[in-house]
Amino acid sequence: MKKIIYLLLLASLFSCNSNGFKEHESGLQYRFVEENPTAQRPKLGDGLVIFLKYTTEDDSVLFNGSFRVKLTEPSHKGGSIEDAFALMHKGDSAEFLIDAKSFIRNTVQADKFPEFIEKSSKLKFYIRLNEILSPEQMEKMQQQLDAQGKAAETMLLDDYIEKNEITQTPTESGMYIIPIKSGNGKAVELKDSLIVHYTGMFLDGTIFDSSIKRNEPFGFVLGGNQVIEGWEEGCKGLKKGDKVRLIIPSGLAYGKKGYSELIAPFTTLIFEIELLEIK
Repeated sequence: MKKIIYLLLLASLFSCNSNGFKEHESGLQYRFVEENPTAQRPKLGDGLVIFLKYTTEDDSVLFNGSFRVKLTEPSHKGGSIEDAFALMHKGDSAEFLIDAKSFIRNTVQADKFPEFIEKSSKLKFYIRLNEILSPEQMEKMQQQLDAQGKAAETMLLDDYIEKNEITQTPTESGMYIIPIKSGNGKAVELKDSLIVHYTGMFLDGTIFDSSIKRNEPFGFVLGGNQVIEGWEEGCKGLKKGDKVRLIIPSGLAYGKKGYSELIAPFTTLIFEIELLEIK
């Protein structure tokens, strides 16, 4: 009996690092700052309202703030951020060590690994779980946020139209097609291959993309689902040499999801497009 107790004590010692972190069966290294074992624990699909701070091993801060996230299956083996969320109770705060390479590639799914982070290092996470929301609560909250985002977009677009004295009538879909320069020849049709130059802007005039600056004309097939809906509608019927300004609401662009970190949700976009060639 003494031998069994001794072995259990050894196992307990070896499951903790010298820095006080324990190792979960998933491989996750953790230590609780505050633990409420009788409080609610999240289930898959629940929404989590959390405060999160994470840093490199040398304490360079990568993120520090509050946000909502849905609890999903682990993004990778060996100890993931999802394992960390699932381990916590409402009101808990804890610290976690997670493999940097696995987190960046599998959880963040970054196209390029940051040069300032060592691939073999651990990232340090501090998490406080403030609230747990059911899937139904999450859906209702998202609907409210979507309605607020759409209302804000409409207000900004209306203000832009008024200030710029735009008199064109929007299309049935809600976008504006404003001629800048006229070309000639046959009008483009579905399945035509188009070569264009374009400049993409936000309502405040900030340019976020330009084939002209890159000196690389852009090609796509009209009706081939290769561009946003606003482009499909706005380029239909153009002739070689035509240049137009398209004011495209988010519903015909990147909608409530936005695009990467470049374009926020519910963002109206402006594109000036010149048709260079029809193939």
